[in-house]
Amino acid sequence: MSQFFYWGCWGRGSGHRCLDPQGNHVSTFDRPDELNDRQLDGSYLPTPQIPHRFPPNQPLGVQKLTNVDTKRGKYTVLSMWDRSGDSRYGSHSNFVSEGEKTREEMKALIDTHFPELMHRILNQPDWPRLPPLDEKDI
Repeated sequence: MSQFFYWGCWGRGSGHRCLDPQGNHVSTFDRPDELNDRQLDGSYLPTPQIPHRFPPNQPLGVQKLTNVDTKRGKYTVLSMWDRSGDSRYGSHSNFVSEGEKTREEMKALIDTHFPELMHRILNQPDWPRLPPLDEKDI
């Protein structure tokens, strides 16, 4: 079975965690160096960081799919701005899968393994309803 995990704020005030679908911690030693906490906290953001311009630069609903070549093989990261677990700007969630995946494959994995978490993200205040911010990014 391929490796699939979540990196982000699991619950309100709980800080960022890296968890597998069963809720177990995924240690840095169990992940490629390119997917350590520091990398997941800043290297795969949905939009570029512009200092001191948080609100217009971090719109909820924008997602970014990134394929990452690691020493252990290919991985896919689906990142999104997410203030459902931490209301501060800069908060984001990453879903990571072993192998190169499409957006649809990643969404199917999320729906299967993290449905409650995705429900929380999609139902946070200010998550775009109709029409979406940008069809290609959602």
